[in-house]
Amino acid sequence: MMFGLSVFVFVGILNTVDTAATLTVDRKVQELYQYKVGSMELFKFKCTPAPGCIVSITNKQPSTPCSACFQVYTCPGVTLGEYCLNYYSGQGALNPRVAPRYVLTVQAIETATNEAANVLVEVRITPNSPPYFDYGQMSTTITIANAKTKKAGEPLGEITAIDDEKDTLTYTMTTVPNIEGIEIDQYSGYLRATKDLKSVCYSGFTGLVKVTDGKNTEAGPFLVNVELENANDPPYITNLNTEIFVRENENIDSNVYKLTAFDDGDVDNIVYTVSANPLSARSMFEIKNNNLKVKEALDYEGSLQVVTLIIQASDGFCESPSYTLRVRIADVNEPPVVLPTDQTIDSCEGNVTITPTWNVTDPEKNDSTIFHSIQSTNNGWFVINERTGVVTTTVDYDVDDVNKPKKSPNPAVLTVIVTDTQGLTGTATLSIRFSDCNDNAPYFTAASMEPIEVLDCLPPGPKGVLPAATDDDIDAPNNVVSYSGSGPGVEVLPSGDIVTTAAFTPGQVTRFPAYATDEGTRPGPLRSKNPIWVTIYGTKCLTTPAPTTTLTTTTTPRPTTSKNIAAFGGTKEDWAIGAIIVGVLLGLLCLFMLIKYGVPAMQRSYRKSRKPPARHARHTHPRNPGKA
Repeated sequence: MMFGLSVFVFVGILNTVDTAATLTVDRKVQELYQYKVGSMELFKFKCTPAPGCIVSITNKQPSTPCSACFQVYTCPGVTLGEYCLNYYSGQGALNPRVAPRYVLTVQAIETATNEAANVLVEVRITPNSPPYFDYGQMSTTITIANAKTKKAGEPLGEITAIDDEKDTLTYTMTTVPNIEGIEIDQYSGYLRATKDLKSVCYSGFTGLVKVTDGKNTEAGPFLVNVELENANDPPYITNLNTEIFVRENENIDSNVYKLTAFDDGDVDNIVYTVSANPLSARSMFEIKNNNLKVKEALDYEGSLQVVTLIIQASDGFCESPSYTLRVRIADVNEPPVVLPTDQTIDSCEGNVTITPTWNVTDPEKNDSTIFHSIQSTNNGWFVINERTGVVTTTVDYDVDDVNKPKKSPNPAVLTVIVTDTQGLTGTATLSIRFSDCNDNAPYFTAASMEPIEVLDCLPPGPKGVLPAATDDDIDAPNNVVSYSGSGPGVEVLPSGDIVTTAAFTPGQVTRFPAYATDEGTRPGPLRSKNPIWVTIYGTKCLTTPAPTTTLTTTTTPRPTTSKNIAAFGGTKEDWAIGAIIVGVLLGLLCLFMLIKYGVPAMQRSYRKSRKPPARHARHTHPRNPGKA
């Protein structure tokens, strides 16, 4: 033990008392460890004469802090007259700084004579010494071979301290730099891995180790240089901290920059963390398989023309330093945009002008555009104003007449092309739905009609029907036709029936024009350009016809006619009405012929049958028999 940590004093007799009673001691000086726990025999006394000899401590110097720790008792199991001076812990604290020694006066009294004998003994308090590192120097080195193979809990090396009192020691360690994954076992001093060392990202560190026995100030720090051989190194990239240009028309998911990465593992397993300045640009790019990829449409004309990416690489355990990559968006001429991309406009047929709603923009702020052309299946039928986008037909676009331009199917679908000054184009689709407008007046299928004879003996009523009229418009109500016209005593009904409103006298003649009118709404009804002339004349009945039942004819309005209906002379109802009228006229004609020719013939035959046989032939005038 080092000199100064413990002090040994040779035993010497401090005082001898010449009494009738005698007291001897086995030693005069005894060392006592500061932190002794329990009891300890310090001195053994012999008192004579043994019978009637009593031993006790009469004085303790100093009296504190642990004078009560010392007591004298008869030694157990020994010869009569032997006494032991013992130390008992827990009666006070041994503190060598306050009381480095205790001097005790032990007295023996012979009870018969009451004579005493005294002996002085000394208890020297030995202080506790701190632990220490006995390496012969202030540092040591621990090398961990094949560091990446070490598993969590595996011992890596040992740091030992010495304690002369064999106290329980506690170790602590701080590291420079501050690391994770390796720590010191507080009881054994072993360095242990707290996780698999393949996940640590350093090749060495310095440990500052301290040790304590719990009684003294910590010893240390003791420097331990820890070196990891074949440790996991973080990946690194050699072509960052630079600037690149990316065209604004790069496709989404296209690779625009290849990162040159290195790692002691597979570089394809490197994971990248990317942030951006400004933050709003973070979603524009990503790094995948060591390639910088475009993730959103780029726009030089937008607010972001320069983006700074902050990139960090990781192998799953260790991260690289932060790198920067400045990305400049390069301007590329882009085609104009035409909106809406598809619109439909309704229009009347004919020579028309269409004014679509166009919104034409060019991403290049200083570029200009024109409406370049129109494409359709009927090129040449439409033209467009290059400045306004107004579309005009160059032909009479008539949906009624198959011999005129007609887009089939309707609507006409046009592709409008807009061109910028550099020749790039944008397109939109314009559909024009041409509807049937009332652009055709009805016309009569016959150039004229036969005069109508009316007998004066017949009552007013239907006397005939106008020739059918047709309308070349293909849709109702533009091709729905009605009729009109009138003269003295005659009227044309909307159905085309010719009706007398008064009796006709023989020789009375009425002549008037009749017209056909459609029911069109765009732009309005149209009347036939040329009328058909209706002529009605009255004739006399030869005899008064027998009373007849009045024939009531229900006139059905003429339905919508078309070119096909007109060609066959009307509907079934028209044929029925005509047949009735013709039957009545034929009956009247038969009656008229009977009266005019049949009755006179019967009268002549009757006169001849009553005439006597002539004696002489005589020529008579047929119209005046009284004359020869």
